[in-house]
Amino acid sequence: MNERVSEGWKTDTSSAERVRTVMRRTYEPHSVASIAERARTAETTARKHLKMLTEDGFVEAVSPPDERGTWYRRAPRSVVLERARQLLDTVDTEIDAAVITQADDAAKPDARTSSTRACRRHRGCRRRDR
Repeated sequence: MNERVSEGWKTDTSSAERVRTVMRRTYEPHSVASIAERARTAETTARKHLKMLTEDGFVEAVSPPDERGTWYRRAPRSVVLERARQLLDTVDTEIDAAVITQADDAAKPDARTSSTRACRRHRGCRRRDR
């Protein structure tokens, strides 16, 4: 990320949003220092937000056998829930579109029926029922 984009991201978002965004794309365990650097925030701030995200079930704390300290990765359950929401949104959109199309079709008068009605209402009309 170039410096200008990085500064804009830091200005336009909170540290909590940045940590969550980093973790949304983190599937392998990363150290707090690495996450803080990517989120453009202090390690203590990142640790505080990671603790909250862990309590919410969005991330999980892990201890790699060959590393010191607590590392964090995206919780598999949160990935599954996010994908389920995406599928549900897609299905809802498709169903909504189908319902709207059906309602539109039902609301449109049949052209032959409407012209026949008009002809029956007007005396002297030269149109014939078809």
